[in-house]
Amino acid sequence: MARVNDRTVQVGGESLLGHDPDFVIYARGITSWDDGMPIAEEELAEILDEVVAAAADQGLKFEISWETFDVEAFIERHCRRKGDAVPTAEQASFFAEISACIPELMDWYRRDADGTPWMIVSYDFMAGDLVVATLRLDYDGRNLRGGWSPASVTPDDAARAADRGIDTGLPDGLCVDDVSPEAAAQIATGWFLAHIARWRRAGDDPDGFEPT
Repeated sequence: MARVNDRTVQVGGESLLGHDPDFVIYARGITSWDDGMPIAEEELAEILDEVVAAAADQGLKFEISWETFDVEAFIERHCRRKGDAVPTAEQASFFAEISACIPELMDWYRRDADGTPWMIVSYDFMAGDLVVATLRLDYDGRNLRGGWSPASVTPDDAARAADRGIDTGLPDGLCVDDVSPEAAAQIATGWFLAHIARWRRAGDDPDGFEPT
């Protein structure tokens, strides 16, 4: 999320591990302000230029892509990531959709012993440089399992949520079976955003935010 002229806008894109640039903004996916008001195409470039300039002031390099999401390029980049399996086109599209709303999400790709592909999506709640809590979501193309992770997800984390003992039950967890990829992306986005909103209501205060 970025703030421009006292208004906020969700800036979707992708963080790059090589940090050159640090973040690519997918401009075509940005159509409205955070309050729902549409953004005219002629003003979008100016808005994003301000976002890039603000990032530069913080020592970050942002670039703007006016291309539509390239699944093949996404997969190619992740082929070079140590510890990751190669993401499927379905996984790439799933993550592109949810990260367009929540750019801070991190993605990890795995395969079971029988070759079944699945992935982890995680979000670290930060207070300064301290990771206060981590939400983790597993997705295997059909089923969603989410809950509070005991620690930040790392490239070595290859066990599914159930094997890690993560509580996917209510009120904080997520457990949905036999869901279409489109619905899965919507459900996952809503789940992450609900927890992020609760964190913001606590004022980014680790003493006022406790995973239930």
